Amino acid sequence: ILIVTPTASHLLVDGRYDEVVRAARTSGQVVVTDVTRVKKYDTSLIEVLTGLGAHRVAFEADHTTVAQRDRWDHGGAGIVWQPVTDWVESVRLADGT
Repeated sequence: ILIVTPTASHLLVDGRYDEVVRAARTSGQVVVTDVTRVKKYDTSLIEVLTGLGAHRVAFEADHTTVAQRDRWDHGGAGIVWQPVTDWVESVRLADGT
């Protein structure tokens, strides 16, 4: 999960991707402020967002299940979840990747 703020970017990965992402970050292939290895994505997402003081969070609605959104609602007290569509895809198309 990628969390982007005006001043930083945080990448949450599980053990399958941890070493690969850290190596890519070291080589400059991945540019993020922070990489956090997680056991449970939903719990870690709420912890990071709470730590950042997030109050309103946009998420790609096309890639989020209803069950996942419900878990976020229950765990993220005070966070307003704003569904968006095609944000990532529109950047990828503009970028040419």
